[in-house]
Amino acid sequence: MYKRVIVQYLLFFSLTLFGVPAAMADSPYDGWWFIANQPGTGLSLEIQGSTMFAAIFTYDQGSPVWYSSGAAWNASQKTASGALNYWTNNSVQENNRLEPSASDAGTFQITFTSDNDAIMTYSVKGKISNTTAYLKRFMPIASPGTPDKRVKGWWYDPTMNGIGIFLEAQGNTLFGAWYMYHSTGGGGLPFWISFTGSFPSDASNFTGPVTYWEEGSPIGVAPYKSPSSTNTSGHQLILNLKADGKMDVTWRANGKDAVFHMQRFRF
Repeated sequence: MYKRVIVQYLLFFSLTLFGVPAAMADSPYDGWWFIANQPGTGLSLEIQGSTMFAAIFTYDQGSPVWYSSGAAWNASQKTASGALNYWTNNSVQENNRLEPSASDAGTFQITFTSDNDAIMTYSVKGKISNTTAYLKRFMPIASPGTPDKRVKGWWYDPTMNGIGIFLEAQGNTLFGAWYMYHSTGGGGLPFWISFTGSFPSDASNFTGPVTYWEEGSPIGVAPYKSPSSTNTSGHQLILNLKADGKMDVTWRANGKDAVFHMQRFRF
């Protein structure tokens, strides 16, 4: 099914969601988080000022799905909490670019007990009730080494509302995910893909295959079921980090390119 997906309208949120932009910061908690020994689900997050923007990548009845939270950040208590949102984009035609719509899906809270450990509690209305997940920082385990601060965090294309991507690079390895929507035939429902590969500290270009995931269990819900993945050689992401700090991102699907001109998101 995923091979037929037409990339049309990828995550983010309207620029008006958080109001006046805050100065960029480098929090020790920014990045990828997951349950140790249970790969396939997790959390991507970034803190700027008094706000954390986080996205949970998980599964609903085996299908990949994501939720987001623009959570209030309490620096003294190292805790963030807020509503959990579920996003959809029910386009009438596949080439339409409509702003995605959000609905209140539940609640989200996370507390950091160290730079590499966190406790997340979340609920999804009618599906998951106050589930707790004990999270670890992903990159120090998957690719120990020096973090590449040039790319870490949320990116978006300011000319196209609803587009976004999350990146983190460390130890000469880049890991990223794109939170997006199925085409009209898929009902405009949210799903996500990931990509990873070599990215030396002096690199400005990355090319890697897209990996699709399915059949996993929801994050933190027992029993754990490991997801299956499909690595599609006909689908690639090409990143070109420019001298001004912006980045061109090319989605290549079976010889056809879609190019996005991205920059770091200031919320």
